[in-house]
Amino acid sequence: AHAYLRRRLAEAAARELRVVVHHHDLLALPRSTGETS
Repeated sequence: AHAYLRRRLAEAAARELRVVVHHHDLLALPRSTGETS
């Protein structure tokens, strides 16, 4: 569990995640290849 959290936090810091919000759920997904911010 700690390795997963560290990996996700590192990905978030590197802006490698996108966020999808649906109702009360929050899901962080890796960016699609070639996607820009």
